[in-house]
Amino acid sequence: MKRLGGVSLVRSVADVKSKFVVGNVDQHNPNDVPASGNTTSQTPFSTPARSTSKMIESATWPRASSTGGGSSAISVDSDTLGRRAGTKTLKRARGSDDLPSTNKRVKGSGTSSASASDSNDITDDLYDEELETSHEMDLAAIAPSVIREEVQLQTAGYALEFLSSGVLRSHMIGMVVDTNEIQLGYYDHSGILLSQPFSIKTNEFHFLATLYHLRALSGSGRGIVPLSKRSPLDSNNYPSRNFFPVTNIYTGADITLGSRLLVLGDIQYRARSIIGRGTLVIDAAPKSQPRTPLYIVKVSFPSADRASEASMLWLASKTAKRNPDWNWVERHLPGFKFWLDIELVNGQDDFPQERIKAFLDEHCPQFSYEERVLRVLVQDKLYPLTSLRVEAQYAQVFCDVLQAHRWLYDHARILHRDISMNNIMVREVDDKIFGVLNDLDLSSPLTNQPSATSKHRTGTRPFIAYELQYPPRKVTPLYRHDLESLFYVILCLSCRYNLQGKEKFPDRYAVWYTGSDEVVSGLKFRLVGESGPFESPSLT
Repeated sequence: MKRLGGVSLVRSVADVKSKFVVGNVDQHNPNDVPASGNTTSQTPFSTPARSTSKMIESATWPRASSTGGGSSAISVDSDTLGRRAGTKTLKRARGSDDLPSTNKRVKGSGTSSASASDSNDITDDLYDEELETSHEMDLAAIAPSVIREEVQLQTAGYALEFLSSGVLRSHMIGMVVDTNEIQLGYYDHSGILLSQPFSIKTNEFHFLATLYHLRALSGSGRGIVPLSKRSPLDSNNYPSRNFFPVTNIYTGADITLGSRLLVLGDIQYRARSIIGRGTLVIDAAPKSQPRTPLYIVKVSFPSADRASEASMLWLASKTAKRNPDWNWVERHLPGFKFWLDIELVNGQDDFPQERIKAFLDEHCPQFSYEERVLRVLVQDKLYPLTSLRVEAQYAQVFCDVLQAHRWLYDHARILHRDISMNNIMVREVDDKIFGVLNDLDLSSPLTNQPSATSKHRTGTRPFIAYELQYPPRKVTPLYRHDLESLFYVILCLSCRYNLQGKEKFPDRYAVWYTGSDEVVSGLKFRLVGESGPFESPSLT
């Protein structure tokens, strides 16, 4: 959680609407595709897009019929999804008059509206029911800041649930009600902002204005990204909230991407975090073959400054076509069909990120707020590494991936930088197995002066090279770091999983998944950086 001292960066949503500076929006050519950090117009994609988005579509992707859509961007309808928007509220109890109102805590309510009460009877009841131990009471009297921090963590937990489940969201707004005091929290994939608490009694107009603007926020203002549309638009198309499956919230929904109308299936992967890309992967099928998921739709919120995965794949494909002897490599790379970047800018959609960045850059530049884009990528459906059942097939997949990785480095001049179990996939063609090096979203083109494009560490914790995981100084990612990550994948797969793809021995190298970066980096150094006998996995 980023601490900002006593500076009130976001005092209320009312202030957000009135004080945040709206920056200029760069106008992009929809056919411009950045490659190696530069923009190029040499692309076979010609489908237009709106001025705040960039899109490319594979020429090999079959076009839909005239009745199958043809929109140049995502076709959406947020009426139904918008009904599920809300602001999470946390109540805390009022204690005796000789202690500050922030000194006592109760558990969060499940309500979605802001409320507070001055009634001594009500708050006394809450106090008796919810302060469970005398230790909490003593802690509240001695260290009120600790209690407040616990409540802030609790609201951050609510934000985590909102951003990691249910409908796709770019951000979430929360509120802590502490008797007569209110504190607002804003959570998105680049950071967490907390307002200074303000009193309902002394700032009644401020409080009412906050409630008014919260109520007036549109779906996008509340962070809801309308990814799909349902037909007909009827709430009966959605199951009861009490039985809301997290894996099929979008199942059966139509989505128009470029010239194709697709039917979404189950969610195959969803990142569970606040800070980061917030990746969501969903099965997709052509509308004409709704039961045949030929594709996956990958939605994420990467840094706006990072070269897109599509540009890396396009560069690799263009390089492979220069030499007939390199055609083999395309079997070992994800075949992408469509790519679209949508800037989360102020305007019709009312996303606040642009205003927040302008405000923080002016008043708190040390925060280094990263502006993000909504990125949609469609590619061929692949299968996880653990779907294999024969040892020889595992050996073949790792051999394929190693060769593809080397080819990318030598010829396309791309370093992957995120080798993990989830990014080594399997393609099956005519009963033959091919290893695929997937997810080039964190990859980077090789330059004379490579540098990070994100302020956050790049990689997946159990598989990051020890030099990059907890570096005493800035370390440039190198080819050997990716090889070290591949070794960790093979090690964890061999020691933790059986041939049925089940994680049978989760205690082996468990610290690599749960420990701090400093601890995990040290364990890896002992394994690969020091001479000596190999230690049993049960001990590490």
